Amino acid sequence: MSGGYPSSQAGHTAIYLLVAGVLVALVLNSATITNRAVEQNRERGQMIQALAEANRALQASMAENAELHAQLLAQAREAGIVEERQRLAGEIHDTLAQGLVGIITQLQAAEQTRGRPDASSRHLDLARRLARSSLTEARRSVRALRPEQLEQATLAEALGGLVDSWAQQSIVTAELDVVGRPVPADADTDAAAFRITQEALTNVAKHAGATKVRVTLTYLDDALLLDVADNGVGFSAESRTTPQSPADGYGLIGMRRRAERVGGRLTIESVPGSGTTVNLWVPLRAMPDSGSADR
Repeated sequence: MSGGYPSSQAGHTAIYLLVAGVLVALVLNSATITNRAVEQNRERGQMIQALAEANRALQASMAENAELHAQLLAQAREAGIVEERQRLAGEIHDTLAQGLVGIITQLQAAEQTRGRPDASSRHLDLARRLARSSLTEARRSVRALRPEQLEQATLAEALGGLVDSWAQQSIVTAELDVVGRPVPADADTDAAAFRITQEALTNVAKHAGATKVRVTLTYLDDALLLDVADNGVGFSAESRTTPQSPADGYGLIGMRRRAERVGGRLTIESVPGSGTTVNLWVPLRAMPDSGSADR
């Protein structure tokens, strides 16, 4: 081919045309492959752009869902606060307020019977009894708000003391496992976890007939998990719909409400003859260092 057009010999001309045809075919094939590669690159670019758009939409959706989740948690906490305030208002009205009214009444009666020492002394004695009773009720209400065990201890330490004390009283082997790095939580979350554990252990002692209990406290980056598992008699899922359902009694309704007040979730897993496990999940909010130090 480099020598130019062949001579007039028929054989040279045929070979020249054959080689020229092959070269043209190769050029056309290369052009086709190049066009196909360009088209594929264009399609890949469109796919990458579509994936980028989908990724941006997914990130926006995740951010919106996170914001919505935070709003739901805040609403749940606010609802729990309102419910707790209503409960306290009812307790104050039913116990402390009535006790104070009774004390005032007895003191007024003692004032009116000042000339009769026996009657006055009787009224004063009743006033002292009402005062002591009201003081007991006030202390009980304060303890219900925040367990004394959490005043000078972390949740893990308080649960350790609770499990040890319960094991000694019930003569049932009980262990506490703490998994993960403890993350400071707000006082309401710690109190709810402690009270739920306390109620779950009480249920085990009363109804489970267990010989071993394991309490597991797990700290995740954004959540707290609590499991109270026993090897007792358990109960069937069908029994939850009966009036005597263990899931409706044994304080489980109160435990669920405590979990909901802090934006958490409580579930019960049980099989007849294979024990029961109480599972608590509570989201953790970021706590400032000063708050954890104050605790």
